[in-house]
Amino acid sequence: MKKVEGLAMLKVKWHSFRVSYHYALLECCLDCKLKQRLHASISYHEKKLAELRDQSRVLSEMN
Repeated sequence: MKKVEGLAMLKVKWHSFRVSYHYALLECCLDCKLKQRLHASISYHEKKLAELRDQSRVLSEMN
């Protein structure tokens, strides 16, 4: 079970990092098309973070 928890934490850290990274890129971006792609990527990683949090909540309720 520890491997699963460790993998879940790694995923949370990865998606959190990517959200922060894309926000930093977005701040200095001038190209409108690139901004759209960055917004899409931010939305994707935020959605994944929400899913991971929901999964962890369900798992903690089961225990």
